Amino acid sequence: MEILRDVKDDIPFIYFCGEITALDAPSVKQVFNDLIKEGKFNVVLDLGKASSIDGTGISSIVGGFTALRKHNGTLKILSPSSPIRSTFKQAGLSRFFDIFEDEFEVLFSFQS
Repeated sequence: MEILRDVKDDIPFIYFCGEITALDAPSVKQVFNDLIKEGKFNVVLDLGKASSIDGTGISSIVGGFTALRKHNGTLKILSPSSPIRSTFKQAGLSRFFDIFEDEFEVLFSFQS
């Protein structure tokens, strides 16, 4: 998996590209730890280019979400691919994460 970072309107965007597996868990955890060290607690995770995710990958994302929440932050999901959306739904995570299809909408949600 490849991890890319960007910032839009002062909101960090993280892009996971490819398969998210147990092998990626340390990298996923490190991304969230780095953001917290930087004082960035409201984050967008773009999963549009993620092809699949396993249980450990889900756990890593949930761990990041939990870490951000401890700092009164949040993790919002942007444009998950169909397989990722299905996995989130099956795991019951759709009710915990705000999921957006549009970049403008996710950015606007931080203003409300």
